[in-house]
Amino acid sequence: MHNISNIFPDAIVQELPYYNNDFFCYYDESSKQYFAIPKTSITDREKLLLDSMYPLIETTPDYLNQSRLQKAWFDFLIKNGSIPDFNGRIRFIYFQLNELQSHYDFMEAVHSFFSEQIIFVWIDQKSGVIIENETIDVVNDHDFYSFYDAILSDFYIKVDFYIGRFFDSSPNLRNQFLREQYYFKISMSVYPQNHVFNFINAFPLVMMTTEWNQLTSILHQEYQEIFQHDSELINIIKTYLENNSNTSLTAKKLYMHRNSLQYKIDKFIEQTSIDIKSFHGAISIYFICLYGEVSTYVNNDTR
Repeated sequence: MHNISNIFPDAIVQELPYYNNDFFCYYDESSKQYFAIPKTSITDREKLLLDSMYPLIETTPDYLNQSRLQKAWFDFLIKNGSIPDFNGRIRFIYFQLNELQSHYDFMEAVHSFFSEQIIFVWIDQKSGVIIENETIDVVNDHDFYSFYDAILSDFYIKVDFYIGRFFDSSPNLRNQFLREQYYFKISMSVYPQNHVFNFINAFPLVMMTTEWNQLTSILHQEYQEIFQHDSELINIIKTYLENNSNTSLTAKKLYMHRNSLQYKIDKFIEQTSIDIKSFHGAISIYFICLYGEVSTYVNNDTR
């Protein structure tokens, strides 16, 4: 590595890959170190020579996902491998970079934003997912708007985020990941001027833009996962929404104590990560309730 530094004084030598579109990064097996050389500092002939002597590290998921956990989650999410072990609930926070000079700078910025440990999984050079465990101090949606502004002003990085819901470990987890990935894609295409998305602002867009057969499949999956065949809960949530989220009026119609109803509403929001007290959250869940009601009627009518 000493010879490399002598030949290329502006080379960066370190123990981790250096991901920057303005550099060529190589791995030296003898020293177990990586070195990166600015593209403007190397001739075509010198690059051919280096290519013959050292492996070129490209910004592919195989190289970007260095740790065992990163590789395990990439295999599960993208290659349909085994689900990695985890405790409690997790959520996926999706990101799409519009332009990027340094993967390292972006990862450093993200790690500094989260107080708890996260898993950073690259899907390709400009997109990936942050896996966050559910904790008391979980980052809220409003914080992401501040983070977006900070990362744009401090690092000049343009990025879009989709903040997923919290999920348990289950056979449905990969499908939930793919579904949220689809919501993110729809949101970015419809509202390119926005940069932070979540379920409650994405789902109405999904309902308006998705082809009917695919949409009914999505509605069915959401209905099953959100309500878990709990007919009492469905009736409570639907009645609450039909009464303009008025707790007192809903409790009266359902012959429930107001505090009991409020507890069930709050528990629903906590379990689903969907705030039905907000306008967009109420719309999304109400249409999912209607889907369940109509599908039940159709199934009974065809028997």
